[in-house]
Amino acid sequence: GDTDIWFLRSVNFGDYWTSPLNVHNDELGTHQYAPWMAVDQSSGYVYVIYFSQQERESNLTDVYVAYSTDSGNSFKNARINQLSFTPVATATPATFASISVHKGIVAAAWTTSDQAGTVVWACSLKHDELEKITMK
Repeated sequence: GDTDIWFLRSVNFGDYWTSPLNVHNDELGTHQYAPWMAVDQSSGYVYVIYFSQQERESNLTDVYVAYSTDSGNSFKNARINQLSFTPVATATPATFASISVHKGIVAAAWTTSDQAGTVVWACSLKHDELEKITMK
């Protein structure tokens, strides 16, 4: 009834791991799934793209990017899709997302499946633009 995406990290080559941290600041009972992660090698910032179903009753689904500017100690979230979608059982599941980041440029791609069929979406934006659309 409540799927989440958890982040753990080690700073000593795997001898010690942090406690799991939920990357999405959600209410109980919402679903997040199909994460993909990237690290910007120029800044060390961590980015995770994933699907989120905030509206459990309708299965309305959105695409989010969670990002951390403090080595994974905390995450902020931003919705990056313009139109929410409701997956349908007869279509290919919307479970693919990918993200790549370099020097503050975030490139993301994902699929959606609904009554219209399966569509591939993509966007690119700067880290500063991502911060402007971050959830409050």
